Amino acid sequence: MIKYFMIIFLTFVLNNLILVTHLNSESKDIETITINKKVVYLTFDDGPSNNTKTIMNILKDYNIKATFFVVGYNIKNQNETILKQLIENKHYIGMHTMSHNYNFLYRQKNASNNFINEIIEEQKLIFKITGLQSTLIRPPYSDGKIFSNDYMDDIINLNIKQWDWNIDSQDWNSKTNEEVMKNISYSLSILDNRDSLVVLFHELNITVKVLPIVIEFFIQSGYEFAAYDPKNHFPLNFNNNPKI
Repeated sequence: MIKYFMIIFLTFVLNNLILVTHLNSESKDIETITINKKVVYLTFDDGPSNNTKTIMNILKDYNIKATFFVVGYNIKNQNETILKQLIENKHYIGMHTMSHNYNFLYRQKNASNNFINEIIEEQKLIFKITGLQSTLIRPPYSDGKIFSNDYMDDIINLNIKQWDWNIDSQDWNSKTNEEVMKNISYSLSILDNRDSLVVLFHELNITVKVLPIVIEFFIQSGYEFAAYDPKNHFPLNFNNNPKI
C-alpha cells in the first residue's frame, strides 16, 4: 500500500514540475502549453550479472526495451547466452569497458590508451557473441572530470557515442525502495528539460525490487519507454561535448 501512495505522490510532484502555463494578459485565462512526447531510457550498468534475467523478465512484463552497459570481464564470467537474449528481446547493449578498473583506465601512464583499447576489445567481443556493432559507451566513474581531450578524441575517431545520465537512482547507495524513489524525485526536480530522461541503475538486488515501482511511476506520469537508438542519438555527457 505504501508503494502505491509513493507513486501517486511522486506523480503529482512530477506533473506539477513539468506543467507549463501561460497567463493571458487580457483575459487572465490560464492556457496550458502542449508538452512534447516524454521518453524514459532505463539503463543498467555493470552486467551481465545474476540479476540480468530477472530484470529482463520485469521489463518483458511491461513490454519495455532498455539499455544495458555491460562489463567485458563479466561477459566472460557469465553465460554468453544472456547477451544473445538481450538482443533477442530488442534491448541495446552498450560498452562499460572490459575491466571497470579506475586506476588502469584513468590513473596509470597512458591510461587513455588503456581505456580506448578496452573499448575496442569489448566492441569486438559483443559483436562476436551477438552480431551487434555497439557504438555507445558509458565510462565507469563518469563525472565530467576524468576525461581529458585525449579520451574524447579517441572516442570521436572511432565514431563512438557516449551517454551518461540525467536521473540518478543511486541504487548502489540505497537500502530501501523509498530511498531510490526519493533520489529519482530529486533528480527530476533539478532538471530544466524533462522530456528525455536517462535513468542510471545497476544490476543490484535493490534494483530488482524497486524497478516495478519506478516503471509504474513513469507510466502514470505520462512517459513512454525506449532503448538507445543509434539513429536517434542525442548528446548526454558530463563533458558537454556535442560530438559524442
